[in-house]
Amino acid sequence: MSSSPTPAADRGGLLRRSRPLLVVAFFVCLFVLAKVLGWSRLVSPDELRPLIGEAGWLGPVVYVGVFLVGLTAQLPGVLFVPLAALFFDPWMGWLTVMVAANVGTGFNFWLLRRLGGQPLTEVERPWLRRVLGQLQARPLRSVFLIRLVLIMLPLATAALAFSPVTGRQHTLGSLLGLALPVSVMFWVASLAL
Repeated sequence: MSSSPTPAADRGGLLRRSRPLLVVAFFVCLFVLAKVLGWSRLVSPDELRPLIGEAGWLGPVVYVGVFLVGLTAQLPGVLFVPLAALFFDPWMGWLTVMVAANVGTGFNFWLLRRLGGQPLTEVERPWLRRVLGQLQARPLRSVFLIRLVLIMLPLATAALAFSPVTGRQHTLGSLLGLALPVSVMFWVASLAL
């Protein structure tokens, strides 16, 4: 008797292997849709000023929401950091952008993990196993360094979501790793404006 997989089992394996590609395709389509619909204007100060200004004391909540929508549409988060310096006083702007950066990257991590699973836990390529070995051996340090260097790059969030890093490790590593680069970007923008 042969040990070849049944057609149903083969389809399940194919679906599991192609799931990350489907998620990437979904987010590419979302990015294209955002461009076509003009959502990139979300990072335009002229478009956001009335929206956040009219929100009154809910302005920071609106900013966090816009930041979240932008990151979900795969816009780089660094585009939103200087906007906080434009719309809020320095300390409220810094606090708002720190909350927005962590909520945005956390939500994207969660969304990608729900849609794509953790396919990088089953890699067979030796070089990729070595890279992921560091991520598994020191997950908090790895997330911290990735966030410190790549900040809120959507591709970095996707790689972390598909890896064996837990949600708690991602949240804590991101909180620590985003603090310095986001603060520096915010305060430089604040001083320049």
